[in-house]
Amino acid sequence: MLTDVGGPEAERILQQLRNENLSQKEQEELVARLAGQVQTVIAEARAYRMRVVEEAKANAEYLMALLPEYRKRPELILQQIYQNAVQEVLGNAEEKIMIQPSEDGQRREIRVLINRDPQAKRRSAEQQGTSSR
Repeated sequence: MLTDVGGPEAERILQQLRNENLSQKEQEELVARLAGQVQTVIAEARAYRMRVVEEAKANAEYLMALLPEYRKRPELILQQIYQNAVQEVLGNAEEKIMIQPSEDGQRREIRVLINRDPQAKRRSAEQQGTSSR
């Protein structure tokens, strides 16, 4: 269980603490390292909880703001939500293929090729990495 939460490093420290030949100072150092890891895990868990709660609140506020309009025109709001989701999903796609039936029932395929240069993606990733530093 400790390995699941604290990871292999915490398990190693615990094994070292079980060594009866450790001096008092070595035991205190190991306990301090373990306590530091515990604090890190707790801080990460709290940050995650806060992120999840804030995201849920934002989603609830968004949906509550949409509710009056949804009651007036549900089809329009559902279409808007769908379009926003499609836009978000396709936003980072390098290649987009749209298939839409025509009036005669035949499928029409529209291919939108975006950024077929593999070097462009690599350069973009490198630029983002340097700008975030």
